[in-house]
Amino acid sequence: MKPLCVRIVVSEFPNLLRKDYLKEGKDLPTLHYSNELKEVLLRRMLPPNNESIHKIAREEGISEQNLRNWRDKARAEGIATPGKDAVADE
Repeated sequence: MKPLCVRIVVSEFPNLLRKDYLKEGKDLPTLHYSNELKEVLLRRMLPPNNESIHKIAREEGISEQNLRNWRDKARAEGIATPGKDAVADE
């Protein structure tokens, strides 16, 4: 059975509202991602898929930096992750 993938996303902000937030010095709401989704995306980086962070970020609408942070955190916890110099099989 596949793990349940859940992405909790704050609704999209119209550009005008985003500009108002920034103009007033307010922080934009934070997006939160489930641990299940993070695990699925990390597995996409590993063999046999070997998908690039750039490709996953583009397809999922998640920043490349978030994906790198999740990879680095998993590596620090001793979970197998692709190397920083890994080349995707695209």
